[in-house]
Amino acid sequence: MGSTYMRTHDLVEALRAHARFTRSRPGGKRLQMRLASFRAVVLPGVDLSEAILSGADFKESTLSGSKFDGADLYAADFTEADLRQSSFRRADIRGAVFRGAAMAGADLSGADLRPGAYTDSSLKLVGAQKTMRQRARASRLRLSAGATVFDAADLEGVDFQDTDLFRSDLSNANLIDADLSGSRISKAKFVNANLTGADFSGAHLEGVDLRGALLAGANFSNTKLVDVQLPADVGSLTDEIRDKLNRHQVWLGTFGRKGTRADFAGKNLSGLDLRGTNLTGADFTGAKLNGTLFDDAVMDFTVLRNADLCFASLERARLDGAFMPGAVLRMATLRDASFGKTRLYRHNLEQRPGRPWPTQMSGADLKNADLRYARFDRTNLSDVNFLGAQVEAAKFRGCLIGSNQEDQLRQRGAKVVSAA
Repeated sequence: MGSTYMRTHDLVEALRAHARFTRSRPGGKRLQMRLASFRAVVLPGVDLSEAILSGADFKESTLSGSKFDGADLYAADFTEADLRQSSFRRADIRGAVFRGAAMAGADLSGADLRPGAYTDSSLKLVGAQKTMRQRARASRLRLSAGATVFDAADLEGVDFQDTDLFRSDLSNANLIDADLSGSRISKAKFVNANLTGADFSGAHLEGVDLRGALLAGANFSNTKLVDVQLPADVGSLTDEIRDKLNRHQVWLGTFGRKGTRADFAGKNLSGLDLRGTNLTGADFTGAKLNGTLFDDAVMDFTVLRNADLCFASLERARLDGAFMPGAVLRMATLRDASFGKTRLYRHNLEQRPGRPWPTQMSGADLKNADLRYARFDRTNLSDVNFLGAQVEAAKFRGCLIGSNQEDQLRQRGAKVVSAA
């Protein structure tokens, strides 16, 4: 931890004083370190119950088996931290970020996960805490603290009993066998989450987005569902295709231990309705997909090399990390679709994110395609044909693309940020 905030000796003494505080021992003092940096610290099993750590930075820290019961963790950042078997009972984690964190077996029962709402008193700085870096971080938090984020976190077996999950983002999270019984879940996102065997019994779900989620074996007994967006129904497809998709969901839900990756290479799936389906990692190499509906589908790492997608609809589809060189998308609808860079997360005991994986579209044909509001983040767009494509309000950030083509896209209404 950097000396900007507290020397190692002082931190050890502060933790000892806090331990005495939690046990009501003489000489005890509550730990108060707002906006402090604990980045990459190794403190497994530490007891930080009732500590005041709003805005603290715990990125990449090892805190397995630690206790944060009743702690003030407003807008704290636990990105990629090891929090397995940790306890956050009744903790204030409004606006906190747990993106990519390993949290298998964690207890968040009774925690406050409502969106953070900054007030001047929320992150009040005093004395030596007023460093330039902390003031800058506080300024950012005033603007950005919002919903609690668990995107791509490993939450296998986590306890969310009787928890209020309002506007929380659990997209891409591993929630196998998670206990959400009796919870109140409103306007939360579980897009592409693995909810295999999760317990929602007695829960109240309103305005929840479950598109692309894996729900095999999930318990929804006595659950109230209001305006919930459910995963796509593949019942209307042929037996062969439906069987492949079902086995693919099992493959995704067990991280490849069971089931089979969907292989549609060279197949003719033209005109099929695959809207909202989780197709992560599926293989469509050379497939004929004319007019196929992929709206709202999750297609991360999907292989579409040389696939024919003429007239296909991929509105709001997510193709982050997809491999689609030479794909033909003439007259395809790609409004508000995402072609970004993502990571392969390994939800296991050594969980750490893999290398960034950008979408590959070199040599793709986008002639006359509708790309309005689509997002391309570090996408390989070398030798792509944009002739006649609608690109108004599309965003191209750090993409591999020719400078002349960048200028042409700007002139046609796209927002282009060149690679550094």
